[in-house]
Amino acid sequence: SRPSMIWYSPQGGGPVYPTRTEGSGLPSYVLGEETFTRPWLRGGGQAVMDGPTYHRSKVDTDSGVAWPAHWDNKWFIGDQSNSNNRVAVTVDPANVPDQGAPAFAEDLRAIIPGGSGGTQLQSWMDAKFGPDGALYMLDYAGGFFSLHGNQKLIRIVYTGGEPTPGPSHASAQVTASSSYRTVSFSSAKVGGIAWEWDFGDGTKGSTQPHPTHTYRTHGTYQATVKVRYADGTTATSTIEVSTGCVAPDTRSTVWLLDTDTGLPNRQANGGCTINDLIDDERAWPNQGSFLAHLDETLDHLLKTRVINNEEVTALRAAGVASPIGRVPGYQPIFDGTAYSLADWRQAPGGSFALNPDGTIRSIGGMGMLWYAGQELADYSIKLKFRDSSPGTTRANSGVFVRFPDPRTPLEDRPEGSCSTLGSARTSQAWVAIMCGHEIQLYDGATGETQKTGSVYNFQPLTLDRSGATPKGQWNDYEIRVVGQQYTIIRNGVTLNVFDNVPGKQSSRAGDPPTDLRQFTSGFVGLQNHGNSDVMDFRDIRVRAL
Repeated sequence: SRPSMIWYSPQGGGPVYPTRTEGSGLPSYVLGEETFTRPWLRGGGQAVMDGPTYHRSKVDTDSGVAWPAHWDNKWFIGDQSNSNNRVAVTVDPANVPDQGAPAFAEDLRAIIPGGSGGTQLQSWMDAKFGPDGALYMLDYAGGFFSLHGNQKLIRIVYTGGEPTPGPSHASAQVTASSSYRTVSFSSAKVGGIAWEWDFGDGTKGSTQPHPTHTYRTHGTYQATVKVRYADGTTATSTIEVSTGCVAPDTRSTVWLLDTDTGLPNRQANGGCTINDLIDDERAWPNQGSFLAHLDETLDHLLKTRVINNEEVTALRAAGVASPIGRVPGYQPIFDGTAYSLADWRQAPGGSFALNPDGTIRSIGGMGMLWYAGQELADYSIKLKFRDSSPGTTRANSGVFVRFPDPRTPLEDRPEGSCSTLGSARTSQAWVAIMCGHEIQLYDGATGETQKTGSVYNFQPLTLDRSGATPKGQWNDYEIRVVGQQYTIIRNGVTLNVFDNVPGKQSSRAGDPPTDLRQFTSGFVGLQNHGNSDVMDFRDIRVRAL
């Protein structure tokens, strides 16, 4: 056998592990120790689809639809089960005999977007360039060795404009609210083979493709990136970078994980609050590490006159008494990057779009973006949401919890179970509706009567109990699922507690009762409801309870 030119794992592409220390000469195979030599592929079911190599010499370049010369001799690669793995690879001919690493790869997701719409590719099954130079693709859609209503042939043509990724597509975002001056930069949609970053603050730049930089002071900076392409050409673009907290924690008091200290949560630097700066959710290795961080943060807050000496003492005592560092912390399942979406799946219809600011936005529907990376038992899920619907419309959305794997073929589902009833037989999104519970998001005064915090069709809330906020405002939302009890918390206020005991009927005729929803584990998802229901999400994380 010979080495593979490209291989990838759930964690990343081309993992190389260090050699074990006991002298065997074998790789360690310890997660976290690896170096990714092909970082542009990751996750999914590793259902790689070998696509075409574009040869302009073999197509009609005067057709008006042929892909431009930038893509000549590039090898197109996809993944049937993961729409985040769509790249065009430039192979180094000198390395081919030894299956050496490609020179570089470019992100195709802006050109071949995922989703179930008519101009989107849901599931890459096959791809060929036609005689006219257009790319033709077969969409396997949501079928699994079966027919599906969204299966189709897609034609992707060049219509003018930028023929290639460019530096204008570079992005920057604050890594965490507790480190509001630290910014991660990304060239994922830039392309190129070499990068020169100037962070705009007079410090040393970087030649890494995705550098991280900590600014000394909070503010707005003009960063630049210069990109060199394989043909020797270069291009430069400027990115405006703003440090600080985009979606600050607005709870009225300071919390340390699950404990309310009762002390006021005041505004601090960078548009952040005290709750933002104290990182109580991280998976700290031990309590001492957390307390060191807490002391440093309290010292900063004292020097900047956000808190006084008495409050320092009280918060330090609360930190010592807290279980932080001795219990599991939160794990991000969406952190604003494309890589963190690798284990998410879109159930038809509609889609979610990843925005440059690290948010995802619902488009059309009705469908569901769900996290397939882990089945959760007892847990807390936290996220931030914002109603961004046009005009006076209020967005309708929701968070689905505790539903079984919607990809399970109908013939393999237990007879008479919730996933064999009604629309769940043919729709993945309806498996979540019929088998799990939808925790509603809707702050509208009219229309849908079940408001934010409702356990849809089982325990509704009226608007006056939903903690409704104005459009465009970020909200913290937590759902705790322990045993068969569901607790819904918005901006630190408990809205609803629901006991999912057998014998409760849905208010919608034909929906399964709670008797058929007695799962002890399941998946989580986000609803995209319709064209006018535009909801943004960010910072999605989970913690085992």
